[in-house]
Amino acid sequence: MNLNTLSSEPLTSKTGRLAIALYPNALTAGSGEPVTYYARVMNRSRLNQEDIADDILASGASVPKESIISTWKLINNAVTCRIAEGISVDTGLGLLRPSINGSFDSANSDFDRKKHSITVQYRPGKQLAEILSSLTPVIAQGGHIQPEITDVRDKSMPTEKSDMLSPGGFLVIRGKNIMVLDREDGTGDDSVGVYFDNQDDPEKSVRLSPEQIYHNSSTLLEGIIPRLEPGIYKVRVATRYSGRRGRKGVQEHSFAKEFLVTA
Repeated sequence: MNLNTLSSEPLTSKTGRLAIALYPNALTAGSGEPVTYYARVMNRSRLNQEDIADDILASGASVPKESIISTWKLINNAVTCRIAEGISVDTGLGLLRPSINGSFDSANSDFDRKKHSITVQYRPGKQLAEILSSLTPVIAQGGHIQPEITDVRDKSMPTEKSDMLSPGGFLVIRGKNIMVLDREDGTGDDSVGVYFDNQDDPEKSVRLSPEQIYHNSSTLLEGIIPRLEPGIYKVRVATRYSGRRGRKGVQEHSFAKEFLVTA
């Protein structure tokens, strides 16, 4: 991308990739329903007019930096005045339109700054919209990562009985960030592991410790299903895994599907 000729050439992003982070939706977490996630763009930094002017100069432009910034300020002032007059302005980068927030009690109500506000709506211009549509969001590590179980199976059971668990059967759990990891110093507190939560009687719930998990990775857990009383169970993973190291707090995820254990 040559910044010096942006006005006459198609724009492209440098990498075509947009780093995002996923976080659990508080409305679904702990509700018994499958957990959903919302995304946030991982903002690397915040730039100002001087930073962008430096980008333009780095492309080989011969315009003095002071001229770039002063012209930019003139444009901003002119656009601001027009918007303040109730006029929509298309800057090329996007359309800026003044609007009012808040509801009015009647058709004759006055504007009340305690209940209403004046704001500006923004709609990306064609050029920016095309760039955004060409980007590929890439999930990266955010402030913290959460375990997520995507599949639980008893490999000892036939396919038509995939909703059942058999004590002594071969357990396979697939997911993301599910490695069962305890404190880095090795002082366990019996809180991490794979849990078989009895839905009718919590006292009948059973835990597999990290030592009882044969294959223990961030995407796959394998072990032997322990002795379970007949009933309905859910499978839950509790771990301190946070990428490469253990975290201070325990993160949990319970698979939404229920499993039957018979006598």
